[in-house]
Amino acid sequence: GAGAGAGGAAGGGHAMLSEGALKEVAASLATWPSDAVHGPVLLAWATLLALAPAAASAAVSSRTTARMTMPTLTLTLPPEADPTTAAARAASGDAGFQSLLYLLRLDQLRGNGGMPVTLHKSVLKNLLTSSLAAFDLLPVHRLQPAELGVLLDVLAELTAGQPMLCEQFWGGARSDGQEAPLLALLV
Repeated sequence: GAGAGAGGAAGGGHAMLSEGALKEVAASLATWPSDAVHGPVLLAWATLLALAPAAASAAVSSRTTARMTMPTLTLTLPPEADPTTAAARAASGDAGFQSLLYLLRLDQLRGNGGMPVTLHKSVLKNLLTSSLAAFDLLPVHRLQPAELGVLLDVLAELTAGQPMLCEQFWGGARSDGQEAPLLALLV
């Protein structure tokens, strides 16, 4: 079926990129509202769908050597896992990047809940970085002032009181470029 060459665990790809897994997640999320509570998961799903074809291709190329012929790989997403539809849902209502602010402002992520705040904020930072890249939101001059304000507020909430994440941000921005989308918010 569509995507079987890239996605199935049998094909050597990540199980999450299998057609069956994509359809199952799409069906599970289909009835979720686009609100602040569900927004971060909808944003993560839309980001995954936007980046999945490139991720599948990169996974195959990283497993090849100079002596091997590079296989042709195209990850075809099933209709239920349409990236455009997922992105529209993730951006509508109270979802989207505003929902990350909602989540980051919960007491549990402000260090008052006893959970490992740095770990959770690191995951959300990676979601923000990936989403900025997936949806080609940069350079910042293309954003509306309110949109840029929300993104900067999210970045500020992510790094507030988190020296490890700040070090990771500045180190990654300079050394490997992994944090480049976040750095672009500031320059």
